[in-house]
Amino acid sequence: MRRPLLALLALASSCAAGCGGEPGPPKDPLVEARAADARGDREAVRAHLEAAEALDDERGRVATTWRLQVALTGGDVPAALARLRRIVERFQGRGEDARGRTYDARLLAEVVVRAAAEGARERVEGPAPHAEHARRLLTAGREALALGGDDDEEGRALLDRAGAWVALGDGPMAPRLADAGIPAGKGPLVDVVADPFEMGEPVLPSVLRRWARSLSVVLAGRPTGEVRVGIRRVKATPEEERAVMAEAARRAGVRFAGVLAEEAPLALGLADAGAAVLVIGPDDRLAGRVAGRSLDPRALDDLVARLSGR
Repeated sequence: MRRPLLALLALASSCAAGCGGEPGPPKDPLVEARAADARGDREAVRAHLEAAEALDDERGRVATTWRLQVALTGGDVPAALARLRRIVERFQGRGEDARGRTYDARLLAEVVVRAAAEGARERVEGPAPHAEHARRLLTAGREALALGGDDDEEGRALLDRAGAWVALGDGPMAPRLADAGIPAGKGPLVDVVADPFEMGEPVLPSVLRRWARSLSVVLAGRPTGEVRVGIRRVKATPEEERAVMAEAARRAGVRFAGVLAEEAPLALGLADAGAAVLVIGPDDRLAGRVAGRSLDPRALDDLVARLSGR
């Protein structure tokens, strides 16, 4: 009697959704995605959104926008680009998020473009650059620019500058640095571009001082028309700015190459603000780089140690 009872229980379990009667209504994948999101089940959210995204109705619009946002949060620019393209081609260029807020394709494209430019920069920085990945991100950013109407001049400038930053690793550094006004030197060496505020931060000058004990380090000032007083930026003349930068170089024990022309940092692909550290090998090729505000270049410690023979 036990085996028939177990079989009956198994049959009852398998028919919980309705067996021997009319099937229940199909589940709405977007509703299921919202429920999964509420309970924090990311894998279920992904699966349900994938199903909803295939729909050509409002559920598909919401799911596609939602997945674009998820892709950007995870730094997956190509995936975000694919969703942007679908919004343009299938949903009349209008996205809608899970809370009912609508976004036109131009705004969504701007976000993708900026993520592409930022991501491309990040991929070539640090001790293990990935130039090809960076170039793919730049290509995705340009495609997003076109999908958004191609009139985002600020986004275009960001991509162009990121492209110049990526391209620094493509050939000899001496001509590029000389064009920017940084005296060329025989590698290995470290070239630094920073303004007075950055050289007043605690980490950057101390790392440069340590590196300068075993490797040539050159500081080029970035003009801002300001100097640092405590934690404030104060207006300054070019002469005052140069004097402050020369003193910062002296305290760090590095060679001062003067203050660059205003356009020189942008020609190198530097962002609008912050410092940059370029480590150049004995073959005059860029071996490693980092850039940003309140810059901490210690990610390049091992590289500098290898080049200095330590």
